[in-house]
Amino acid sequence: MFLAAIMVLSVFAMSVAFAGGAAASATDGDVTIDEQTLDSDNEVDVEYENLDDNSGEVALVLTYENDDGDLIVAGAATELDGDTSGGALTEEVEVQNFDGFDVEGDELVGDHNAHLFNQSSFDANSAGVGDEVPADLADDQLDIDDAELTGVLGDLGPAQAGTIFGVDRAYAEDDLDERAFWQGQEIAVFGLGAAGEDVQLREKTDSDGSSSLRAELTSEEIDDTGTFFVDFSTENRDEGEYFLRGSDAGVSGSSEVFEVVEQDLDAEFGDSEVSDTGDDAETDIEFESNRGSYSLNVSADGDLDVEDLTDIFTAGDLVVVDDNEDDDDDTITLGTISDDEFDIDFEDIDEGDYDFDFEVVDSTASASDSISVVEGEDGELDVNDADVAEGDIAAIDVELSNTDEGKLAIGNDDDDGYQANVTISDADEDTVTVYFNTYTAGSSDAFNSSPESIVFADDDEADVTLENQTNLSSILDTGDYEVTAAVADSFGGDDGVLDDPDNIASLTVNERSELDATQWRAGEVTFDDIDDADDEEEAVEVIGEAVEDDLITETDMFALSDTNADSDYQIHQISADGLAGLLANVSGDDLDDVETTQAFIDTLNNDNAVGDDQSLVLELEQQNPGSNQDAIEVDIADLDADDLDVVYDGDESDYYVVIASDTLLDANDDIEEDQDYEVTFAVQDDRLLDEDNSMTSKISTKRSTGNSNLKRQKVTSSA
Repeated sequence: MFLAAIMVLSVFAMSVAFAGGAAASATDGDVTIDEQTLDSDNEVDVEYENLDDNSGEVALVLTYENDDGDLIVAGAATELDGDTSGGALTEEVEVQNFDGFDVEGDELVGDHNAHLFNQSSFDANSAGVGDEVPADLADDQLDIDDAELTGVLGDLGPAQAGTIFGVDRAYAEDDLDERAFWQGQEIAVFGLGAAGEDVQLREKTDSDGSSSLRAELTSEEIDDTGTFFVDFSTENRDEGEYFLRGSDAGVSGSSEVFEVVEQDLDAEFGDSEVSDTGDDAETDIEFESNRGSYSLNVSADGDLDVEDLTDIFTAGDLVVVDDNEDDDDDTITLGTISDDEFDIDFEDIDEGDYDFDFEVVDSTASASDSISVVEGEDGELDVNDADVAEGDIAAIDVELSNTDEGKLAIGNDDDDGYQANVTISDADEDTVTVYFNTYTAGSSDAFNSSPESIVFADDDEADVTLENQTNLSSILDTGDYEVTAAVADSFGGDDGVLDDPDNIASLTVNERSELDATQWRAGEVTFDDIDDADDEEEAVEVIGEAVEDDLITETDMFALSDTNADSDYQIHQISADGLAGLLANVSGDDLDDVETTQAFIDTLNNDNAVGDDQSLVLELEQQNPGSNQDAIEVDIADLDADDLDVVYDGDESDYYVVIASDTLLDANDDIEEDQDYEVTFAVQDDRLLDEDNSMTSKISTKRSTGNSNLKRQKVTSSA
């Protein structure tokens, strides 16, 4: 079997391992591959069926056996639908490694295997194209089938055919017309008629057809296969037009004309000097060439090893496809590159001046540039004071200088009886806001909390992880908590955050304020403006502007109409700090992005109350219903999120519950004009307080007249 060395880096770069297999796994299944010819995309059809578990994903893998008896991956299709309950499924699998084929004349012939795996098994024992199949993976196969595959040598792409001949590019003799080769490429031309014949490589020197001999070649045969070829290097060839000339070697007279073109390359660092730490270690490199895409060998005159080079050049979108470890060389190969600027990072690189060489893998093009690495300032974290009502979410701003990571301790267990150890990493901003939920702080999984429900940061700013915390039996007490921050390896110890902080701040947890409420009314146009706001901040602005323009008025009277067309929208402004953490925990939303309406309704239905009721209560009850009549009641917990809007003003701790009077009529059609109602809002969450905290206010209904002069409603509060 002809086993040429793979020269095309992109083949090696393509891994067939993917993350995240399905939890369910089949224990049996069937795979079938028939004798067939590769299609124009070098794909073959593989069929699989009879999986005994139809809920998981599967993988199909093509392999061949090398001379040592090892199974080598030739291609794969992964994350496939594992549901075969409706019958057999067929998948096209691309052959990417051609070492499993013999060459017979102009054909490729090779025995191949098709394996069926659970995706989870394949993920656990991954193998790349050209790699040997791990024994553990082979043991997990659900089924295997084999067949002879064939292909046409001339149908392969030049790079794929090149792997057969051990060169950069290979072409059929009749396919050379107007081809352009990059100076430095190794070229094979196949489809010749005999071996051992002389073939001339000639360069056109004049438009009249004159030419000069540039090399004398001898045709060869691939392992008695009847496939004849010549190969030659363009490294020492000038730019120009060339052709092959032969007699009995199969080149009838002269071949078609092809061109040798010199590739140019420019590489330039974005900065001439970088730091060895922090943001100043980051810069970019720009590549420019007259070639669309190419691969590069990168070295630094032996001053940087493969690990250092990899760390520098993989900070952004560049990919290392070969670390040349078999050659013990201080060179890496970067995969397919097009003209662009790429992020690089010299973090932790030794101080010094470095001369970098960039050489295109398959051409003579090269470039160089220099950069100096200097000692950077030590990384530092600063943290700002924050204050919050007990139960609310604190926003703790952490400023990062010359670093993208650090540690934050909220509280000191020895002094405060509570401590949360937080790690900040991969910060993309100089200031990261760490959201800390004082309602869930100290809670365990039994309380339906998670690390993300206690501390959180926006993914666009940084990754924030709660490493551990002090477990508490009740809500975090009010008081001042020390907040320490540092670039450190640990939280404790002499060099830890607590004993050697960069900066110290204070988190003040305040007692919750008395509940308060105000009743407002608005028209449909104003409600639509509130409902159409892009976010809560804009909705709060809409409400404020509407109040200033008398489009929202304070009142204890709400209008009803026979058709509901002129009915008012009620706005119950509830001033209640300390509820934000509760709503976030019940909803499961990110701490900085709680969907307030749904969270409010969910909390009205949340069973964690001091008594037998819910965490929050908002209900209307008719006053003086009349002799022998039950009072009309409306529990807002029974409404859906589509029936109302709840807008949260975090700066003032106000919740605006906006309900159409029509909605209340739909909830209870006994509601009519000239009725008096008591509105009760109660906080009775067991973690927030030991006993109910409630308030009541009065509203009345009247027939709609289109306008009304209304007075402010006094609110009473009780504990």
